[in-house]
Amino acid sequence: MNLLTLLPYLFILLWIVQLSLAGIIYLSSKDVGLKKDYTLKPTVTVLISCYNEGKAIYDTIESICQTDYPVDKYHVVVMDDCSKDGGESLRWINKAVADFPNVESRPNKVNRGKGRTILSAVQAATSEIVVTVDSDVIMARDALSELMACFANPKMALVGGSVGISNPDDNALTIFQVYIYYVFFRLLKIPEAYFKSVACVSGCMSAIRRSVFLELIPNIEARHWLGVPVRYGEDRFITHRTLLRGYDTYINLKAKCWTPAPNTFHGYWGQQLRWKRSSFADFFKTIFNLRANVRMNKPMALYTYFLSPLSLLMGIAVLLSMDNPALALLKMTTGLVAITVFAIWTVNLFHPEQTVKINPMRVALYGTWGIIRTLFMVPAALLTLDSDGWGGVRDTAVIQGEQR
Repeated sequence: MNLLTLLPYLFILLWIVQLSLAGIIYLSSKDVGLKKDYTLKPTVTVLISCYNEGKAIYDTIESICQTDYPVDKYHVVVMDDCSKDGGESLRWINKAVADFPNVESRPNKVNRGKGRTILSAVQAATSEIVVTVDSDVIMARDALSELMACFANPKMALVGGSVGISNPDDNALTIFQVYIYYVFFRLLKIPEAYFKSVACVSGCMSAIRRSVFLELIPNIEARHWLGVPVRYGEDRFITHRTLLRGYDTYINLKAKCWTPAPNTFHGYWGQQLRWKRSSFADFFKTIFNLRANVRMNKPMALYTYFLSPLSLLMGIAVLLSMDNPALALLKMTTGLVAITVFAIWTVNLFHPEQTVKINPMRVALYGTWGIIRTLFMVPAALLTLDSDGWGGVRDTAVIQGEQR
C-alpha cells in the first residue's frame, strides 16, 4: 500500500484526533477551559435584522426579554428591512415594543440587507457588548448571562453559544440534521473553545465587544472574492478577522439557542453549499496570508481554516484516482460512522444534559451522506466562490438584500 492509497484515510484520522480531543477536554473540564465570572454585567445591545418573519420575530424578541439578565443592562433593537409581507412583521415588532421593556423598533426606509443594517446599528450603539441574533432564533433564559460571564479577560472579544434545532420533528430531513448540528456546533467546537480559538462563531447568536466590532467594519465593508462582493459566511469572516487581531474567541456550551433547520432538500442544499463556500474561501485566504495566520498562534483555528479543507480536497482527489473508489468510500464511511457514534455516546454517558438520542440507522445515514455530500458539494462550492447569492430557498422566497 503506497502513500497515495493511504491519503483518503487522512480524513478519518483528523476526525479521530479532533473528536477524541473533544471527549478528553469535555470530560476533564466541564467549563471547557474558561473561568467564567457571573458577576460581570456589562451593558448589552441586542441587534435583530428582520425580513418577512411574521410572528416568528415576536417569539424571538419574547425569548430575549424573558432573560434573567438585569433589565437596566440590556436593550433590544429590531430593524425591519422593508419586509414584503403586508406589514405583518412590523405589526409583530410593534406588539413586542408594547409588551416588553427595552425593545426599540428602527425600521429601514429602504431595503439595505442584513449586513449593512447591523453595521449601522453597531455604529449607533453605545453599549460595551453587542449581541447579534437571527430573527428566527429562540434564546434560553440564561443565554445572555452565560455569554457575558465569558468576558472577564480583556482579550476575550467574541463569544457564541450552543445552537440547537427548534423543528427537529418536521420531517426526516430535520431529524437527520440534529446530528449535523450536534457534531459541528457542539462536539467539534470543544477543542477550539478550550484553546480560545473558535474558528467560526455562529451568527445565530453571538456576542462581541463593540470596540472590536468597530475595528472590523472596514474589513467587512471591503470584503470580496476576486473583486466580487460576497454575502455568505459573514460570521466565519468576522471570527477569522477577530483572531488575526490577536483576540480570543470562545463557545459557551451552556449559552443555548435554537434555530429552525431547513425542512426541504432545496433549502438544505443551499445552506450546506453556503457553509462549504465559506470554508473554502477562508482556506484560500489562509494560504494567501499564511504568515499572518501562523503568527496568530492559534493552532486549533489554523487547523480548521487550513488542514480540514485540505484533507477534503486530498481525499476527493485520491478517491477519483483509485481503481476501486467505492471500496475506499465504504471504508471511510464506516470509520466516520463509528467515530460519530462513539463521540456522541461518550459525551452522553458522562454529561446527560448534552444528550442527543443515538439512532444507529440515522447516524449511519448521517455518516454516509456526509461523505457523498462532500464529493458533490466541494466541487460545486469551489466553482461558485464568487457567488453573491445564497443558493437556497431564501434567495427568492425570503431574502431581498442580505437577510439570512
